Amino acid sequence: MSILKKYSKQNENNSRSQPISSRLSEEEYKAFYDLCEQTGYSISEAVRLLIQEELSSIDARINTESIHTNTDSKQQSTLRIHSSSNVNNSSTNVNKGIRRGAIGNRFTTNPWNVDNRLPCGACGGWISKANFSRHAKNDHGMTTQEIFTKFKDQADEMVKALKSTQ
Repeated sequence: MSILKKYSKQNENNSRSQPISSRLSEEEYKAFYDLCEQTGYSISEAVRLLIQEELSSIDARINTESIHTNTDSKQQSTLRIHSSSNVNNSSTNVNKGIRRGAIGNRFTTNPWNVDNRLPCGACGGWISKANFSRHAKNDHGMTTQEIFTKFKDQADEMVKALKSTQ
């Protein structure tokens, strides 16, 4: 969702009838008032946007925790499924993670990809390739490349261990 659509006034179908009040110090009020003036929002609009952002942040965190919990609980069954499924055993070198090309160097997770799942060397879990970047950011405060650089040996071992059980 784009930022403009996220804060669009036309996108709000439900009526806003519940007031919220809060006591602030004079300094807090002045600073917030000045910020609202600079950004072009009324105080009410700014408070509402802050609440919406917080609620969407909580929803995203709950969703991420749910994905992480589901990933952990499915890890054992996934390992059993992997042992009976066909894994792409291409001649990809597990130790490579940077694709070199005419344009430049670009990090890729293909060497660690096993059935669209990536090993997280930081926590030892197998995470969906589509959700790995979010997992790295929310759970470890790192980028995907930082995790695979810092925990490369652990990720390599996890891939080798999984492939050896198949």
